[in-house]
Amino acid sequence: AIHKLVFLDRRAQALCSAGADGVLRFWNVKEGECVWEQHARHKEGEAVVALATDAANRLLFSGDRHGPVPPP
Repeated sequence: AIHKLVFLDRRAQALCSAGADGVLRFWNVKEGECVWEQHARHKEGEAVVALATDAANRLLFSGDRHGPVPPP
C-alpha cells in the first residue's frame, strides 16, 4: 500500500511514493515507470507515513509512525 506521495516538480516532473514496505520509489511521470528504489532506512517492518521536501527538491525527508527521521 502507498501511504504518501510527493511531487518533485523541480526534478524533471518526478514523483516519489512511499508506503507499507518502507521503500521510497521514484517515478518518471511522463513514462509512468519506476526509475529508482531505495529503502528509507526506518526500522524493519515500519511503514513510511510522511514525506516532505525542501522548495528546491534537493532534500527529501521521510517519517514513520514513531516520528523521527533516521540518522544517516
